[in-house]
Amino acid sequence: SLDRQVKKAERYKRLIGELKDIELRIARREFLSLSERLAGVLAAVEQFREVDAVKRGELSAAENQLETERVGIVEREKELAALEQKLYEKERAVSDSEKRIAVLKTTIENLKYDKARLEAIQSDGVARKAELSQKAVDLGQQAESHQSHVDQMTEALREKREATAAIEAAIAEQEAELEERRKALFSASERLSMRRNEQSKLQSSSETLAYKESVAHRDMEGIAQAIAAADAGIAEADAKIAEQTAIIGGLKADVARLAAEAGTLHQQIEERKNDLAQERERLAANMSRIGSLRDLIVDKTLRDFLADSGNRLHVSSTVLSDILSADKEYEVAIEAALSEKINSLILDSIDDVVAAVDVVREKQLGRTAIFFTGIGSRPGAQQVESQAIAGHPSVLGKASDFIKTEHVTAEHAISHVLDNVYIARDLRSAVEAFEAHPGIPCVLVTLDGAVVSSNGFITAGQGQDILRRKREIKELQKTIDQQQVAIAATEQELVSLQEALHVRRDGIREAEALVVEAEKQVSLLQHQRTAHVEERERRERRRSFLETELATLATEKESLKAALEAKALEIHQFEIETQTVRVAMASLQETIASVKEEYEQERSELEDMRLEIASFREKLIALERERQATEEAIIEIDEKFSIAVEEAETTETKIASATEQLQQLERSIRSTVEDAAALRRAREERRDAIAVEKEALLEKEHGLKALRTEIDALSQQLSDQRSVSVEQRMKLESLQSAMMQKYGVEIGQTEIAIAEFDADADIESVNSLNEKIRELGPVNLGTLEEYDELKTRYEFMTKQQEDLTMSIAELEEAISRINQTTKRKLREAYDALRAKFVEVFTTLFGGGRADLVLTDEENILEAGVEIIAQPPGKKLQNINLLSGGEKALASLALLFAGFLLKPSPLCILDEADAPLDDINTVRFAQMIRDLSRDTQFVVITHNRTTMEAADHLYGITMEEPGASKTISLQLSEVENIGIG
Repeated sequence: SLDRQVKKAERYKRLIGELKDIELRIARREFLSLSERLAGVLAAVEQFREVDAVKRGELSAAENQLETERVGIVEREKELAALEQKLYEKERAVSDSEKRIAVLKTTIENLKYDKARLEAIQSDGVARKAELSQKAVDLGQQAESHQSHVDQMTEALREKREATAAIEAAIAEQEAELEERRKALFSASERLSMRRNEQSKLQSSSETLAYKESVAHRDMEGIAQAIAAADAGIAEADAKIAEQTAIIGGLKADVARLAAEAGTLHQQIEERKNDLAQERERLAANMSRIGSLRDLIVDKTLRDFLADSGNRLHVSSTVLSDILSADKEYEVAIEAALSEKINSLILDSIDDVVAAVDVVREKQLGRTAIFFTGIGSRPGAQQVESQAIAGHPSVLGKASDFIKTEHVTAEHAISHVLDNVYIARDLRSAVEAFEAHPGIPCVLVTLDGAVVSSNGFITAGQGQDILRRKREIKELQKTIDQQQVAIAATEQELVSLQEALHVRRDGIREAEALVVEAEKQVSLLQHQRTAHVEERERRERRRSFLETELATLATEKESLKAALEAKALEIHQFEIETQTVRVAMASLQETIASVKEEYEQERSELEDMRLEIASFREKLIALERERQATEEAIIEIDEKFSIAVEEAETTETKIASATEQLQQLERSIRSTVEDAAALRRAREERRDAIAVEKEALLEKEHGLKALRTEIDALSQQLSDQRSVSVEQRMKLESLQSAMMQKYGVEIGQTEIAIAEFDADADIESVNSLNEKIRELGPVNLGTLEEYDELKTRYEFMTKQQEDLTMSIAELEEAISRINQTTKRKLREAYDALRAKFVEVFTTLFGGGRADLVLTDEENILEAGVEIIAQPPGKKLQNINLLSGGEKALASLALLFAGFLLKPSPLCILDEADAPLDDINTVRFAQMIRDLSRDTQFVVITHNRTTMEAADHLYGITMEEPGASKTISLQLSEVENIGIG
């Protein structure tokens, strides 16, 4: 089958090659034709372009001349505009002069009114000055009287002040004594309040200890229950793990059994596939051999005859060689006896014979053999004579006796044809037989195919082996039938094996899925068991911590009880002292109150005298102010009188100047009106000249419009020719692109011989070749490459498998190496952090000791870290048992230890110092100052001590509702200013 596909592909390639040559010739002819038409169109385009250029030149010259004239008109219009501008300026000057005349007349009237007003002001100023002079004399006399009374009251006020000062001194002494008593009371009250606050704190601490003790007892009960639950969970998990492990063992055994069965089935399938492939190859070879043998035994002339007469003659296509057979050793002899008649067409009717001969003549076919079975088969005289030679020892018998056929009608005819034909052993034996029986008309055929006639002609040589090949075809057909039955059985067996393999593989997948699910359950149970174990250990540690804490709480409760009793005694003593001070203060306050009443009486009389003196002094000041105002009014009247005189003189001068300007403007207006009339006449003359020139310009524009119309028509014709040229060029490009895409040939640059070929014949050949290609049907050109591709892919996949196997091994090695390196580096980092944490903890706490402990020393990658701390004066315990401030300080110690090992460029702390007391806050601030050499700290805090250690302070305030404001302070600059 593969050989036939290869031959079919080669024939297809040959036909495609012939089709390519013919199509290239056709494309070349079309290319030359299109090129000639394109050249003609381009010549027409060039001719139209030249005419268009000439017309456009004429248009350009006319437009230039027209533009020159238009520019001249524009220049004259500009001159006319300048003239109109001058006329406008003259008219505007006349208008401005008329406006100024009106303004000057109004100004003269106003100046005359101002002159009369100034004269009235001078007469009023003289009368007002006399009146104010008399008022100033009266005010001076009243002021002298008030001053005498003020001096008398001032002396009485001085005496009253001396008496009041003596009372104030006595009050001050008593109030100083009262203040001393008050300070003593405040100090005693403050000490009492401090003792009460301390007592309250001690009571609060006692209550807190009691609450902690109750919480610890409650936690102890919960821990005992949790430990019992964890033990039950561990036992349950162990039982379930054992159960799932047994199930997994059974499932894995099933998987192994099914895998073994699947392997056996797979091996059997591969064996059947190999057998099937080999059987198919043998079948394909046999079928190919049958096809080749059939092509060899069929005569071309007979094949052409059958093809041409199939629709005209209603005869069977039985050939003589199809119905004859002989034993293997006589095949060559029988074929030689029949010679070219072996491929004769068997016909039973004379009409069919005549029609067949007519077809041969019509179609001008070659020599065609026809075997007519209707001719009589009676033995003649020659047959009787030739029977004598059959008795010769070297003659094996009559040729017709060695022939086998199932065609009854043809059997007698063949016997008649071979009546005088006998078979001899060899050529020498045949000659000897003829010499023994001379004159007998017959034909002897040797076993090796030599034909000896009684007339002396001998024919020898290799025949077509038609009978041998016919026999071989029949044997091959039997073999093929057997092979097809065997292939069908093998395919059925293969299907059964594949179905069985599929069942086994489905079973394996289901079992593996169950194993995975069971392993997941085991993993989950192990995880739960580990969680229960860890929970139990954590509860045990917690119970140990609680027992220690309960003992500590009992000790602290005894200490607090003694401290509360001592504090109650101190509070009672301070209350007695406070009450004594309060009684003394009350007596002193009564004495001070009586003295203050006497002082208030004296002070009230003193205040009344002050008010009376102040009233007289205000009156004196008012009289003095009024006198000064009168004098200032007199001076002002004098100044206004002088100004009025000067303004009157100035107004007279302005009236004379305005009158003179009015007369000059009237003379200027008359001259400007005459100039404007002359400009109007010149403007009208120039307007008429420009209108005449515009009419001439309009006529020339009409001529240019006609020329443009003619040029547009030429452009349209040129555009049409260009469209035709573009169309021809697109056809050329399409043809070139089609040939390039189809055959990779540049049709315009490739020399192709077309002169010795006829165009019509080429077109017919193309149709014929396309028909033959269609008759071939689908052709697989990739058959030859299929094996190479499969082999290449197999080698590639094998190489990929090896690479993946190697990569997996390398990855596993790298993972192991990374785990070792990670453990080593993590151990080094842990040891360094542990040592630095101990150091920083001692610094921040001012003593004590601490340590970092791994929860699982054997598995550092998965282990957690617990902090064990012992502040000064306390025992070693877990960080969870420390106070809030101690927890915060221990956490900061761990954080700062990390910064000391590997500084970070920036650290933000949000109220980290809130739980710290003053002493620890100082240590915290100092540590930040030390670390700030390598790390920039941004600290959010409300603690003054932490703020004092900062270099820069930033705050957010709300000066107005709804509006925040940022304020900042550079403490380093403030320190420098303070030092300066």
